[in-house]
Amino acid sequence: MIVQVLLGALAGAAAMMLVRRRVTTHEAILEGAPDAMLTVSEDGTIRFANRMVTELFGYEPGELIGQSVDLLVPVPMRGRHPGLREGFLADGVSRLMG
Repeated sequence: MIVQVLLGALAGAAAMMLVRRRVTTHEAILEGAPDAMLTVSEDGTIRFANRMVTELFGYEPGELIGQSVDLLVPVPMRGRHPGLREGFLADGVSRLMG
């Protein structure tokens, strides 16, 4: 029983290390991009912003983490944006933005 618990804990720790490594690789790729790049959760919360967001939006990347992506949407469109985001998540169809 104790061995199973320990093996389970080790497997869980190994899985978390793999996830962290993948996230780190993903973020490294986005950080090296020549354009502003964001990672946004399903609820619209910014989870990652690369250094180029400063040039485009005027915010430091760390300022955006945890903020709503709607902050970056022009004021006239902000009210519609959550519905558009929800529609994208439901349909999964790519569309032009901006």
